[in-house]
Amino acid sequence: MIISKKDRIMKTYRINDYITIKLENKETFIYVDGIKVPFNIRFYLIKNKETFIYVNGIKFNCKSLLMAIPIPTISKFDKVGSIDELEDRLIDKLMEESSDNIENYEENETSLGIGRAEDDYFEEYMQPEGFFWGHCSNIQAWAENGYDTCLLHRNLAFPLLKELTKAGDPLAKKVFKEEIAKRFASGFRTVVTYLIKEKYIQYLDTDELNTLVENSNFKELYLIHCFSKKIPEWIFELKSLEELRISDNKLTTLSDSISKLTSLKILEIYRNKLSAIPESIGKLSSLEKLNLVGNQLSSLPESIAKLQSLKELHLHSNKFTVFPEVITKLKSLQILGFSSNRLSRLPESISDLKSLRELDLSHNKFTELPRCLMEFKGLRRVTFNSNPFSLNFGTRKLFRENDILLY
Repeated sequence: MIISKKDRIMKTYRINDYITIKLENKETFIYVDGIKVPFNIRFYLIKNKETFIYVNGIKFNCKSLLMAIPIPTISKFDKVGSIDELEDRLIDKLMEESSDNIENYEENETSLGIGRAEDDYFEEYMQPEGFFWGHCSNIQAWAENGYDTCLLHRNLAFPLLKELTKAGDPLAKKVFKEEIAKRFASGFRTVVTYLIKEKYIQYLDTDELNTLVENSNFKELYLIHCFSKKIPEWIFELKSLEELRISDNKLTTLSDSISKLTSLKILEIYRNKLSAIPESIGKLSSLEKLNLVGNQLSSLPESIAKLQSLKELHLHSNKFTVFPEVITKLKSLQILGFSSNRLSRLPESISDLKSLRELDLSHNKFTELPRCLMEFKGLRRVTFNSNPFSLNFGTRKLFRENDILLY
């Protein structure tokens, strides 16, 4: 990118016929077709230096550039497919480092080959003008490469591409749906979640969506704050899914079509408003973990007994007043969570759970400790706090003698 002396003085850079970037009062603005569009994006390094992009009258706010990669270490990122993947790799690295001491932090950072917000490099060179020219360079490269959304963060690439399409940019109109399909087909979790949550999938017609779903082969899908009341039926056509996590969606029903996801090993539908689970869930024979925390359940279907591969069942924060005896038929179950319900007794048949290792019955209505718990041979941990009685020394000693940790 060649920048003239005049442009450096005026702090104005024209990308193409539709996009112009300006630095005004130490803030960067991007104009599309002469109008502005609001936008909010978060990155993880170089904070408190704001960039604004305007498309068709809406303002986009870019918090910062993501990172700087020194040239000697750039080869370490050859296999990264997109900026979104690079961001996830960075976050994972920072999370790992957060548990290390300072010496390890410095060593890991050097190994990764990235710069941090507090580095002298950024303080000296990445002033508002530096951010401005950085964004100019990024968006110039994005435009020169056919609006390839792998080259910008998803939170910027897709809204900007959508507004360019509205503005009549012929290239944007051509590639908009192609980019949605391409990035969905990649199966990269955070991008797929974003496309669903922000409703970009809805720009595809029925035939396009069906073709995309039929050819998908990704293994996991996380959907947070994406739906209201029900899950779109096309989700149940993702036959290769092994992990499906759906939280905070205000779901009131779960479709019988859940039975189509026969490859599922982990199903988490927590913090919703489900009052019932369909019988068809019993067809998920490969399921190993079922998390239904934070719903409005008071019973379970009898078909649960067919989940003979199930090792973890989490039912915390529901409305159970009676322990569902069907659970006692789950021979592989190792972890059972029932905290914050309204249980007051356990069935004698609970001792049939020969594989059970951990049991959480805290925050319920038990007035005494169920003696049947002593019949477990493999039980190693029982959480029983916040019930309306106190555990005496003798009871704790008895559990301790049986190698059961009691809390």
